Amino acid sequence: AINFNLALKACARDGQWARALALLDEMRANELEPDVIAYSAAISACEKGAQWARALALLAAMDARGGHAARAGAALVLSPSGRAQMAGVSSCLRTLRIRFWRSVGEVT
Repeated sequence: AINFNLALKACARDGQWARALALLDEMRANELEPDVIAYSAAISACEKGAQWARALALLAAMDARGGHAARAGAALVLSPSGRAQMAGVSSCLRTLRIRFWRSVGEVT
């Protein structure tokens, strides 16, 4: 896992989001569960590549596996502008979700 995390950190540094996602998949294929460090590095790589939807998907996956502590860890690796962008995208997704459920009569 340490070698994967080192490679993921390099991806984050260089903004190689596609390689970072491939490394996460490779970890899982080798029956290694990505930890907060791995997810955070991949999220950072996605941030640098302006891949906000992918970053949010990773955040959701990390959240499902590790809860609030995992989200806090990811927030630490994002730049201030990245955190603001992530918050904006998250807010937009929440609004779209509410609009969808209202359109089908599930939310008032």
